[in-house]
Amino acid sequence: MVNFIDFRKAFDCIHRPSLWAILRQYGIPEGIVTIIQNLYKDSKSNVKINGVSGEWFEVVTGVRQGCALSPFLFATVLDWVLEKVLENYNGGLE
Repeated sequence: MVNFIDFRKAFDCIHRPSLWAILRQYGIPEGIVTIIQNLYKDSKSNVKINGVSGEWFEVVTGVRQGCALSPFLFATVLDWVLEKVLENYNGGLE
């Protein structure tokens, strides 16, 4: 089995409800999960072109770029995914 992960936009593609569930599954206390959820609550962004800002829109996926917590959150999700992919794999490199 071969799997490929495109990391170019990976931070933007994290499904937040899954992230919260994975954090809980890894034993992160509910209070900490709630604090992290509140950091992401009502996330909005807009696009600026030639100094003109567009309409604001809600951001519902991904982790914040530039946030010190984001690499931990991304690595936690990636660890969970790789654990699931390799769950029943007991072979070596071919």
